[in-house]
Amino acid sequence: MPDIILATINAKYIHSAFGLRSLWSNMGILQDKTTIMEFNINQQVAQITEELLDISPKIICFSAYIWNIEPLTSLIFNIKQLAPQITIIIGGPEASYEYKEAKWFSFVDYIICGEGEIELPKLVNCILSDAATDKVVKAPPINDLTTIKMPYSAYSDEDIANRVVYVESSRGCPFKCEFCISSLDNKVRFFDTDEFLKQMLILIDKGVLHFKFIDRTFNVGTSRAIKILDFFLKNWRDGMQLHFEIVPDKLKSELLTKMKLFPLHGLHLEIGIQSYNTKTQELISRSQDFELTKINLRSLMSDTGALVHTDLVIGLPAETWDSFAYGFNQLIALRPQEIQIGFLKRLKGTPIIRHTDNYQLIFENEAPFEILQTRDISFQQMRQLKKFSRYFDLYYNSENFPESMELLWSIDSDYFRSFLQLTEFTWIKTGQTHKISLKNLVKIFYDFISTLNVVNHEQLFSALSNDFYRIPGRKERLENIIKCC
Repeated sequence: MPDIILATINAKYIHSAFGLRSLWSNMGILQDKTTIMEFNINQQVAQITEELLDISPKIICFSAYIWNIEPLTSLIFNIKQLAPQITIIIGGPEASYEYKEAKWFSFVDYIICGEGEIELPKLVNCILSDAATDKVVKAPPINDLTTIKMPYSAYSDEDIANRVVYVESSRGCPFKCEFCISSLDNKVRFFDTDEFLKQMLILIDKGVLHFKFIDRTFNVGTSRAIKILDFFLKNWRDGMQLHFEIVPDKLKSELLTKMKLFPLHGLHLEIGIQSYNTKTQELISRSQDFELTKINLRSLMSDTGALVHTDLVIGLPAETWDSFAYGFNQLIALRPQEIQIGFLKRLKGTPIIRHTDNYQLIFENEAPFEILQTRDISFQQMRQLKKFSRYFDLYYNSENFPESMELLWSIDSDYFRSFLQLTEFTWIKTGQTHKISLKNLVKIFYDFISTLNVVNHEQLFSALSNDFYRIPGRKERLENIIKCC
């Protein structure tokens, strides 16, 4: 049995804990005594407790994030009460800041704040040798990433077959967006590119097809990014996809040219817009050229086969109902494949908290610490936008209604107003935001458009029919769905 367990609770089974694999890869002579155990938030805390205690470890190291801190807190309580002899170490973003106020603080033995690859094995050695050390270990950023081992050998065959494979070519972010945890680490550091690509080739040879980069800004350092893309083009396999985040107004023409060489949907790009409100951008220390952003987004969508996933965030300081509506309209006009409409979360340690008083930011007091109200958006409006976001996922982001959505957008140039009306209609019909069947959504959309009396029946029926039967095997008659659901 291993003496040391590296454990976390993932949001989903298919997610793999990249951080734990990086820690395990750097445990040195302790690696043989160390194992990784991953759970997910759908598992009962009692079940997780049992599985950990069955190992009878000496040390358990937990990785804490905003999505797992609540069940992780209960898990820590259980273990300390049932097996107080086990030493508990906690690290990760939720443990690195404001830890003294955390409910788990008095139940853990040690806290590692920051990057743990170097400090964790030192701490474990101290614990095993009964050497005294402080409860809180401050781990500075690792400036030279060549001093730590890359974690890719820690991906098992099961991981490769069933889980998302995360990769990392850089750490840090050059920008200072105050709502983001990366704003606290604005020095970009790079792994050795040649060694990184060598490891990528090993993963390709093992059958990995989807590579999800966790780099905060992939297009920092254009020549390095091009070298990575050239490597994947040379070693491309059918079904392969690269998923990474870029800053749109910093996208150089030579990198865009390289992206054009990838096959359809070979690239999945995450592009954060966050807000089109210039005052908001200024307040959160974000600088963005909106015109260049629009030009580059259009080029990505028209000249490449990339899937473009964009983000807007509701609840930022000075963002109003009207300014959000304006930003939504600007983004919908570009027709990205996905617009994730998220809500501001108070991540521990981030500078966004400095605006709390002036902009009356009110957050939930439990994870995920989501915004409830601001000076400019009331709680009632926030709830309405919450429904808007959810139904937008169902109708637009799902890609189940492409022709029907185009029909909706054609009715009114104010896209926000059109979808808000659909939101209100859907809520009246269902009274819920989850567990709404596709057939029910079809019926609701048909009824909603019909009430507007601006689209003839044949045009509406044709759009819904083309959408509904896009996926082979659907045998229900659309006429019956419209009449009966």
